[in-house]
Formats: sequence, structure tokens, C-alpha cells
Amino acid sequence: MRVQLEGITVLSNDVSGLARFYNEVLGFVAVIEEGHYVEFVNDGVRFAICSKPLMRIIQTSIIPL
Repeated sequence: MRVQLEGITVLSNDVSGLARFYNEVLGFVAVIEEGHYVEFVNDGVRFAICSKPLMRIIQTSIIPL
């Protein structure tokens, strides 16, 4: 069996700051920019940044603690 990644999502408390770093320093271009989520152009695996607090809310609403 061969594993194939669909995407990589980095969790951050500062989505806009990290997105700015990936754009200005590494040259990544955003295709989706929302306050809590940024996704970059990529021919291979999807690469995105998501708000850590938002992910916590989603996780607790799906999987009750």
C-alpha cells in the first residue's frame, strides 16, 4: 500500500503573520485568504495555515471531551 498525502495544514496562533512570512520570505502565493485560514498555490500537496483556536473549536464540536 502506498500512502499519498492530500495536504499539510500548519496550526498557528498568528495565521496572518505566518502567511506573511511564507509569502515574503519564501515566495508562496495565497489562493485563499480568510482571517482564520490561508491556502497557498501548489502543484503537489495542498499547503495551508489554520488558526489553532479555530481548530480547537472544530475538534471539540466533533469529538466531545
